[in-house]
Amino acid sequence: MSKIVPITKEEKKKIFDFASRVIRDAEENENSRWKLNRRYSIYSMCIGTVGEYGYGKMTGQKVNLTVKSRGDKGIDFPDGAQVKTVTYNGPDKELKVSNLSSPKKPKKYVLAYYDKSNKSDYVVMIGEISYENFLNKKKIKYYNGRPTYIVDEKDLDKHYT
Repeated sequence: MSKIVPITKEEKKKIFDFASRVIRDAEENENSRWKLNRRYSIYSMCIGTVGEYGYGKMTGQKVNLTVKSRGDKGIDFPDGAQVKTVTYNGPDKELKVSNLSSPKKPKKYVLAYYDKSNKSDYVVMIGEISYENFLNKKKIKYYNGRPTYIVDEKDLDKHYT
């Protein structure tokens, strides 16, 4: 149960250009350096942005490709969605949130999957969970010594079809 959303070559180029601008800004702008400290890279920015593209196309909303030194403050879209994209191709995907202290709280988290192994021309939109339900269902796992809040794919409020 999921929805496949195509990503064109032109959109992939826009995604790569945006990711490159974000990282260049982080290297040159003191206010954006935190992105490098949090291990942002062109690659990780591309993965995240491809999920946003999928959600934007699925819902008819525009992806914001404006470089901001403080990021998007935890909300990607006007409907209050924060998209999280995974590349793990196993049976039990997880929606992962590393920071719950953003100034603005999203209305919901959206889980997307991108197959990085074959650089596919689509993104799989899996489902969503409200912010409140995420808080109630979350588990904590540690990656590189840092806590990450996790909700299993099966525990999402809604699965896209």
